[in-house]
Amino acid sequence: MQFLSLIYFLSFLGLSLSFPISFRARNLGLTLRDSADSTTSDASLTSAAPDLADSTAKGLSGNVAAINPFAPKGSTGSATTAKAGSKTGKMPSAASVMSAANAFAGDVATVSNSLNTLPSMTDTKMIKSLATAGYKAESDEDSHRAVLMTAAGSAGSTSNTKIVQNTPTVLTGLQNIMKNPTQATAMKNVATMEKARNTNILPSITQLSNSALSAVGQPATAKKFTPTTGSQ
Repeated sequence: MQFLSLIYFLSFLGLSLSFPISFRARNLGLTLRDSADSTTSDASLTSAAPDLADSTAKGLSGNVAAINPFAPKGSTGSATTAKAGSKTGKMPSAASVMSAANAFAGDVATVSNSLNTLPSMTDTKMIKSLATAGYKAESDEDSHRAVLMTAAGSAGSTSNTKIVQNTPTVLTGLQNIMKNPTQATAMKNVATMEKARNTNILPSITQLSNSALSAVGQPATAKKFTPTTGSQ
């Protein structure tokens, strides 16, 4: 009887000792497997990270390009700006150039008439009226000059510069007469205007017009202007 009791006791003891070992082994196996899964997941994430980063970067750069119209490469804004710039320097048609040359010549005739006549006049109202007509014509010349210069390009550069530099002298002289419409004022200012206009402006208008006409395939037959002699 005591022998059987001893056997039962030893069997129970063996079972008790084996249970925690088996339990710990299973726990250890689970831990190792979890660790391996975790490692695998981390590695997968690591390998996937560049692809994710690349796709994210591409997405962001696309959005930035779409939002920012000033993107330096391939932006719609830059292309639009370039196209607008080319339109600004578009070559005028032959008809536009011929019209500008004729209108320019008409304005020149009006100013010349004012300068030739003003010094001999004494009526203040007539002096002011004639000076005003000349001033308006001289001011109008600039729009025609711009058309001719665009057509002529570098061939008209020197002539254009002389016109631009000397035109203010004529405008100022006519303004002075408008403000003080007397014969003395007219004679003094006409002399100053003729000095700048006869030598620099008149021949330059003819040269610029001919350069523009030639550029659009038209004969260089621009009008040659007679110098004014009102101050003589």
